[in-house]
Amino acid sequence: MRSLPSCRLATRNDASALAALASETFLHTWRELVPDADRAAYAAATFTTTALQADLERPTVSYLVLESETGELGGYARLSVGAAPPASLTLPQPALLDRFYLRASWHGTGAAQQLLEAVIAHALRHEVATLWLCHHPSNLRAGRFYARQGFTETGVGLPFVLAEHTYHDVILVRAIFG
Repeated sequence: MRSLPSCRLATRNDASALAALASETFLHTWRELVPDADRAAYAAATFTTTALQADLERPTVSYLVLESETGELGGYARLSVGAAPPASLTLPQPALLDRFYLRASWHGTGAAQQLLEAVIAHALRHEVATLWLCHHPSNLRAGRFYARQGFTETGVGLPFVLAEHTYHDVILVRAIFG
C-alpha cells in the first residue's frame, strides 16, 4: 500500500513539474468529452512553465501540490483567494478552487481528501469563508467526490469555451469554518 503523500505549497521551482502534471491530468480527465486536438492545443497554450511561473507569483493565487516520498507530483489544486463568482451569486469571503486534479494512478488512495483538507486549511489562513468551483456534470467521479465533501450545486452555470465548443459547467459551493 502506498503511503499518503505530503502536501505543500508549490513554489516557482515547481513550475516545470507542475506544468507537466497539469497538462497530463487535463488531457486525461477530458479525453472523452473534448476532442483530442482541442485538448492538446489548450494544454500546450495553458500549461507552460513560463505561464505557471508567472501564476505562482500572483499574490492571490496559490497552488498546493501532493508529492510522493520520491518527489513525484501526483496532484495539485489552484486556489484564487477573493475571486468573485458570477454576479448572480453572493458568497461571503470567496475563493475559487479552479483546478483540482490528481494523476489517475493516485485516484482512490485518499490523496484527493488530503489535498482538499490542505486547500481548506490554506483558505482559512486567508480568511476565506466560501469555496466555489466550476464542475462539468460529465465528470461523474469528481461530482461524487465534491458531493461527499459538502459542495452543493447553486443552480448557476458558467460556460467554458474551448476552441469551437462551449461546455456548460455548474457552480458548486461549500462554506468552510475554522
